[in-house]
Amino acid sequence: MSFMKTVLFFSLLLLSSYLTVAQSISLEPVNPNNPSKGAMVFDKNTNQLKYWNGSVWIPMINGAAGTGWAANGTHIYNANTGNVGIGTTTPKAHLNVGLGKTVLFGADTMGLGSKFMWIPVKAALRSGMISSQNMQWDFNKIGHSSVAFGINTLASGVASIALGGGAEATGSYTVALGTQSKATGPFSTALGYQTIADGQYSTAMGYRTIANGNYSTASGYETHTNSQYATAIGYNNFDAADALFMVGDGFTIGNGHNALLVLKNGNVSIGGLNSPDAPLHVGQGLNGQLNLKTNKYFNHSTDEQIHNLANNNYYVSILANNNIVTEGAFVSSQTVTSSDQRIKNIIGISDAAKDLALLQKIKITDYTYKDEVTMGAQVYKKVIAQEVEAVYPEAVKQISSIIPDIYSLAEKTEYDAASKRLTLTMAKDYQLKPGDKIKLVHPTYGEVTTTIETVTGKNFTVANWQYAGDKVFVYGREVKDFRTVDYEALSMLGISAIQQLAKEVEELKKQNSEIEELKKQNKALKIDFTARLEALESRLMK
Repeated sequence: MSFMKTVLFFSLLLLSSYLTVAQSISLEPVNPNNPSKGAMVFDKNTNQLKYWNGSVWIPMINGAAGTGWAANGTHIYNANTGNVGIGTTTPKAHLNVGLGKTVLFGADTMGLGSKFMWIPVKAALRSGMISSQNMQWDFNKIGHSSVAFGINTLASGVASIALGGGAEATGSYTVALGTQSKATGPFSTALGYQTIADGQYSTAMGYRTIANGNYSTASGYETHTNSQYATAIGYNNFDAADALFMVGDGFTIGNGHNALLVLKNGNVSIGGLNSPDAPLHVGQGLNGQLNLKTNKYFNHSTDEQIHNLANNNYYVSILANNNIVTEGAFVSSQTVTSSDQRIKNIIGISDAAKDLALLQKIKITDYTYKDEVTMGAQVYKKVIAQEVEAVYPEAVKQISSIIPDIYSLAEKTEYDAASKRLTLTMAKDYQLKPGDKIKLVHPTYGEVTTTIETVTGKNFTVANWQYAGDKVFVYGREVKDFRTVDYEALSMLGISAIQQLAKEVEELKKQNSEIEELKKQNKALKIDFTARLEALESRLMK
């Protein structure tokens, strides 16, 4: 109110000065002779300043009459029913501040304190309290066409909005709502507590979520995304490279884990696998076996030798109504395979004799697996694909797969967090090449399949590596000619060979029966011959 009094005082003073030059002023209560329109007098009887409107004297200050401003103690008011204009002669509202005029409720547009401001040169609105030097609403911290309400809010981006406590909308066309939420990427949105939307068109919602990738979304509790177009929901996800969708279920802070992961190539993993190698890749879940398995890799030395590994570990990937339990093995109470003749072009009955001869060429080999962490040290008695391929190629197929051809702990691990590059030094040169797909094992995050960027002797580097650490186990590289054996084909070959053996057995039985008959006949002849011989001897002795 003191501000309004000051404005009124100086306005009257300027007006009085002008009239002193242009008009006559009388200090007598009686009207001057022939006063000019606009002439002013001071009425000592009423203590009022009046002006001549051409016909009568009008009080300059008369709130009761509704013709101007009036004072009442420390109050100043205007009872007019019309509009009030500041910086305009044609006010369009009860209070109309003219174009380009800053409006302030508070001590100063700059600095700390509670205030309400309209800054027309930037078309910006501010309301709330500033208590931090870093969050002042100074001119250079106000974005054009921006809005900031609350405590220590900052809206410095063009057309940005910051609402709440410590919310910051620094990118253009951004929205930050909540407590200490930050929308820094252009067109980004941050909602909740300490959320960060850093990527372009990104969205972060919930509690301490981070959306770094462009067009990415992080929602829930401490979820985060670095990949473009990625979405993470749930709780404490593992930010997999090239992810499209992640459902986090991390059981400890800083040790992310995904219940479900979808990559941009369409591969899906369930149960914590961070780099699925197939359209559907099922891991081991959160039953504690994942960490147990991962730790066993780090019991290995850099010389490819296996030291002190437990034996016969069995990991369950899929359990469905007690019918499927698998990791390398398939266990089932029943197996059904389609075999309708209407879907087949019948060539003819297989040559059982040839099948038997072929089966005799197939070798059965005793072996153990190189990956004892997964397969244990059990001795298997089965075939070797390359040996089968040499005699029965129809039963062997080639696919792409990663093999444990390195299976060694890296001698040296160097991680550049800024460039997200991991450089590993091995004990020897494994003849790796740029572009090779390789499986690595991190002590915390488990198996990660990635691609080699550069190779120099015993050193190789991978890009887009997200996981800091001083140890990495190198499992092996992908090969395009990984061989698999069709055990059904071997089984059918065995059936055909068995049928041939059965046929041969029947022939042998028939032959044996004939031999037995001949033996009986021979025995009868022998008896008859003996009887005749004895009779002959008896006659000769007489």
